[in-house]
Amino acid sequence: KGEIHINENAAKALTGEKAVSLLPVGALKIVGDFEKDDIVKIVDPTGKSLGIGKAQYDSIKATEILGKKNQKPLIHCDYMYLE
Repeated sequence: KGEIHINENAAKALTGEKAVSLLPVGALKIVGDFEKDDIVKIVDPTGKSLGIGKAQYDSIKATEILGKKNQKPLIHCDYMYLE
Protein backbone atom coordinates (compact mmCIF):
# COMPACT_ATOMS: atom_id res chain seq x y z
CA LYS A 1 0.00 0.00 0.00
CA GLY A 2 2.93 2.32 0.57
CA GLU A 3 6.66 2.75 0.68
CA ILE A 4 9.17 4.01 3.22
CA HIS A 5 12.30 5.39 1.58
CA ILE A 6 15.33 5.21 3.87
CA ASN A 7 18.77 6.82 4.02
CA GLU A 8 22.11 5.09 3.51
CA ASN A 9 22.81 4.61 7.23
CA ALA A 10 19.43 2.95 7.80
CA ALA A 11 20.01 0.70 4.77
CA LYS A 12 23.39 -0.38 6.20
CA ALA A 13 21.83 -1.07 9.60
CA LEU A 14 18.98 -3.12 8.15
CA THR A 15 21.25 -5.22 5.94
CA GLY A 16 23.84 -5.79 8.70
CA GLU A 17 24.30 -8.84 10.92
CA LYS A 18 21.99 -7.78 13.76
CA ALA A 19 18.21 -7.59 13.64
CA VAL A 20 17.23 -3.92 13.92
CA SER A 21 14.00 -1.98 13.66
CA LEU A 22 13.48 0.82 11.15
CA LEU A 23 13.45 4.08 13.09
CA PRO A 24 11.98 7.40 11.86
CA VAL A 25 15.43 9.03 11.99
CA GLY A 26 16.50 6.76 9.11
CA ALA A 27 13.51 7.52 6.89
CA LEU A 28 13.65 10.09 4.09
CA LYS A 29 10.23 9.90 2.46
CA ILE A 30 6.82 8.27 2.86
CA VAL A 31 5.03 7.30 -0.36
CA GLY A 32 1.40 6.24 -0.60
CA ASP A 33 -1.52 6.17 1.78
CA PHE A 34 -1.49 3.39 4.37
CA GLU A 35 -2.94 2.56 7.77
CA LYS A 36 -1.26 1.22 10.90
CA ASP A 37 -0.52 -2.53 10.49
CA ASP A 38 -0.54 -2.35 6.67
CA ILE A 39 2.35 -3.99 4.82
CA VAL A 40 4.69 -1.42 3.26
CA LYS A 41 7.77 -1.66 1.06
CA ILE A 42 11.19 -0.56 2.34
CA VAL A 43 13.21 1.24 -0.35
CA ASP A 44 16.92 2.17 -0.15
CA PRO A 45 18.45 5.47 -1.42
CA THR A 46 19.13 3.96 -4.87
CA GLY A 47 15.47 2.98 -5.31
CA LYS A 48 16.09 -0.74 -4.69
CA SER A 49 13.47 -2.61 -2.66
CA LEU A 50 15.05 -4.06 0.50
CA GLY A 51 11.95 -5.84 1.74
CA ILE A 52 8.60 -5.31 3.43
CA GLY A 53 7.30 -4.72 6.94
CA LYS A 54 4.20 -4.02 9.01
CA ALA A 55 3.79 -0.27 9.57
CA GLN A 56 3.53 0.81 13.20
CA TYR A 57 1.91 4.12 12.16
CA ASP A 58 -0.42 5.32 9.42
CA SER A 59 1.13 7.32 6.57
CA ILE A 60 0.08 10.69 8.04
CA LYS A 61 1.71 10.06 11.45
CA ALA A 62 4.77 8.47 9.77
CA THR A 63 5.23 11.64 7.69
CA GLU A 64 4.97 13.81 10.84
CA ILE A 65 7.80 11.95 12.63
CA LEU A 66 10.00 11.50 9.56
CA GLY A 67 13.67 12.01 10.43
CA LYS A 68 13.00 12.55 14.15
CA LYS A 69 14.98 10.92 16.94
CA ASN A 70 13.61 9.29 20.11
CA GLN A 71 10.51 7.84 18.42
CA LYS A 72 9.15 4.31 18.35
CA PRO A 73 10.09 2.32 15.21
CA LEU A 74 8.25 2.81 11.92
CA ILE A 75 8.67 -0.95 11.42
CA HIS A 76 9.68 -3.25 14.29
CA CYS A 77 12.30 -5.88 13.45
CA ASP A 78 9.90 -8.68 14.47
CA TYR A 79 7.52 -7.61 11.67
CA MET A 80 10.00 -7.10 8.86
CA TYR A 81 11.03 -9.35 5.99
CA LEU A 82 14.19 -8.35 4.12
CA GLU A 83 15.03 -9.84 0.71
